[in-house]
Amino acid sequence: MGVRDTSREAYGALVNSDGLGHQQQKIFDYLAKTKRFKTLRQIEQDTGIQINAVSGRVNWLKNNRYLFEGNRKKCPISGRTVIPVGVIVAE
Repeated sequence: MGVRDTSREAYGALVNSDGLGHQQQKIFDYLAKTKRFKTLRQIEQDTGIQINAVSGRVNWLKNNRYLFEGNRKKCPISGRTVIPVGVIVAE
């Protein structure tokens, strides 16, 4: 079995188990703790996870309804208008 097959198998097991990978969990925990909607650049800056990984992990978390999109806002880091993401926390 090649590396690609092994990676696909591991990813499939993760998706089917509803478990979160290390980076997904780190992003989710960060957003749950802050209780605010954050831009991808803010997540990158505050978690230390590179933007390309943040983007992919956030997309997966959104598609699986762990994260939700907020209202458009200007990113304090990039200055661009973006759609931030966050966790809806019941209080």
